[in-house]
Amino acid sequence: MRNLSISWLQVRLCLDRQDYVRAQILSRKISPRVFDADTSKDKRKPKEGDNMVQEAPADVPSLLELKRIYYELMIRYYSHNNDYLEICRCYKSIYEIPSIKEDPAKWTPILRKICWFLVLAPHDPMQSSLLNATLEDKNLSEIPNFRLLLKQVVTMEVIQWTKLWEFFKDEYENEKNLLGGALGTKAAEDLKLRIIEHVLLFLAFTICLFSVLPLCLSIDLWFMVCPEYLGCFKVLFEDYPEEAGGSSLLELAGGRE
Repeated sequence: MRNLSISWLQVRLCLDRQDYVRAQILSRKISPRVFDADTSKDKRKPKEGDNMVQEAPADVPSLLELKRIYYELMIRYYSHNNDYLEICRCYKSIYEIPSIKEDPAKWTPILRKICWFLVLAPHDPMQSSLLNATLEDKNLSEIPNFRLLLKQVVTMEVIQWTKLWEFFKDEYENEKNLLGGALGTKAAEDLKLRIIEHVLLFLAFTICLFSVLPLCLSIDLWFMVCPEYLGCFKVLFEDYPEEAGGSSLLELAGGRE
């Protein structure tokens, strides 16, 4: 564990100097698997010729404490290029530490961060898997607003950005008073892009549905369903007037300077 301590100290020094390339190289010397070792099991008595492993000195943090320190450093590293999914995974690893998960005062701010970074992360299979797994977490019922946030993202419907931001703005700004600090202005901009990305996915689904429904429904039923879906487009362009009048939603979802 002394080697682990030396390694994370080196990573921290590189991050303090904003030498992110070297920090990444040094961080690879630490295998996350080492933190999954079961230290509670009795060690077998070493035989003659075996390598002797000395117990860590008292001034060296425990393995679980080193795990927390390691992932906090990796959060700093991934934050410099806004890799939201990896930041989320780091918080998830900290969240799984027993001493954290047993104390609501400790896991609540971490679970909040997990939810924020899940929503900020671009949609892909891993993000979707983590999002659905987080929704099944019983602790999420203790922070119902964040359960609602994740539910909105997984539900295939138009999300009105103005209403969502109005509802969650106070929660967003309150992060500066919690573990990990404020999410920042860039994250607020990216949050809107993620909502637009969600809307685009819904539009793609709706367009596909429009192409199939006429073949499946009677004329009368089609005219009953059609206005409801057309209303989704109306809400979309009312909620994103700048995007509708200027750059396309597709360009925004891909990012712009």
